[in-house]
Amino acid sequence: MSENWNAYITQIEDSIASVLLDMGIASDAPDPQRTVLLRVFIPLQDPDEYGMTSNEEFEAIQPLEEGIVDALEQGIDAVHVGCLTHDGQREVAFYCSSVDGVGPALAPVVQQHPSYQLKSSHQEDADWGFYFEILYPSLYEFQSMQNASVLHNLMEAGDSLEKERPVSHWLYFPSEQARAQFISSVQEKDFQIEQESLGEEADDPTPFGVQIERVDHVDQASIDQVTIELLELARTLDGTYDGWETMVVTEE
Repeated sequence: MSENWNAYITQIEDSIASVLLDMGIASDAPDPQRTVLLRVFIPLQDPDEYGMTSNEEFEAIQPLEEGIVDALEQGIDAVHVGCLTHDGQREVAFYCSSVDGVGPALAPVVQQHPSYQLKSSHQEDADWGFYFEILYPSLYEFQSMQNASVLHNLMEAGDSLEKERPVSHWLYFPSEQARAQFISSVQEKDFQIEQESLGEEADDPTPFGVQIERVDHVDQASIDQVTIELLELARTLDGTYDGWETMVVTEE
């Protein structure tokens, strides 16, 4: 387990789902010593209209979830990788070498929380497919998470996010031609070209950089739309999107 945990909202088939996952563990996954996916299911007693955890029930579930994690980490040396909430239940996901001892490990937790009837399932998952294909965010979801982090910092600084302001973006491309094509496309969308750059690392696959700027709103929906549009355009040219920044705007 790492210290780099994050959360996001996604959709599974026709249902809204909330994902909490250990993103830091991705660099070390899959773990060849832990090839079994173990999922512990907590049926929600009072889900909201979307099948998600209500604020009231979250307070009751939190110590139950912590108990499950502690019991399985200590009892069978499992690694907790994330949680998935949808359709009126919360799944707590682990990878382990064996499920031997799961029942005895969870027994004290079940006794402490008798109102919740836990269920579990396990399967071989040596490639950690559940982690990478279900829990881990897509490129677009990951960008939205990055956007949310920037917005959090702005709000912490007293920004209401209500006013539009200049927003700068950085992108990188494999060739000067690809960058020029990108520049031509974004200029048609009223972006200004702030500067162009060239990386000095010999093995840099995208050394041709550009900083662009446009006045935009920066609420979550607005900045998601802008950044994902830029990300998609860059990908068509084998380029990469490398984030954005803006000024803090406070009420006068």
